[in-house]
Amino acid sequence: QVAIGNQAVMDDLAVRGYTDGVPEAIIRNRGNVLLVKKGNPKLITGIWDLERADVRVAFPNQKTETSSFGNYSNSLYDMAVHERGTAAADTLYNAVFNNTAVYGKWLNGYRIHHREVPWSVSLGHADAASLFYHTALYTVRTFPKRFEIVPLGGTPDNPQPVTGNAVVTLHAVRIAGTWTRKQYEARERLMSALQSSEFTTILQRHGLERPPAY
Repeated sequence: QVAIGNQAVMDDLAVRGYTDGVPEAIIRNRGNVLLVKKGNPKLITGIWDLERADVRVAFPNQKTETSSFGNYSNSLYDMAVHERGTAAADTLYNAVFNNTAVYGKWLNGYRIHHREVPWSVSLGHADAASLFYHTALYTVRTFPKRFEIVPLGGTPDNPQPVTGNAVVTLHAVRIAGTWTRKQYEARERLMSALQSSEFTTILQRHGLERPPAY
């Protein structure tokens, strides 16, 4: 009875005639970071280290997780453009995604990147992974002896995404359908809960925030 997703998902649902009413912005993430092994053995400090021949990088599968892969790869390129210009960004992007000289330079998972990508780093298959801050925060909190965060703007405790580091807003929308009275009531309770101060507290606890206009 309720769908949650980014603006592209909301637009697609509306075009298909699935929505009942307008989407409500409920969550904003805090950009992307790099996840590395505890101790940061390759001394990775930012995106430019990813083009080094000795640094292997893990990303989501570009076919099964198109949206996440696009977010991470586009952010990498856009941050590089902002910092050093298009030519340098092209070099970095090609060094990561089109590198034929370094075997296994770019690694991807099969389906669920927030499970597969961190373990690629932990097991030493990859040296760094691009992750949403809240996903990386959960990973580090759960396995503090295995991982640490390299921020792409700000600090590990207070990320301030640099220009080009994509910050995504998620929306909730009611789904049209022939629902029972209990289903309608449950739908409205959920929509109300998603706008509550209690949910705001939950978001903040897990490295997320409300959209600016909230």
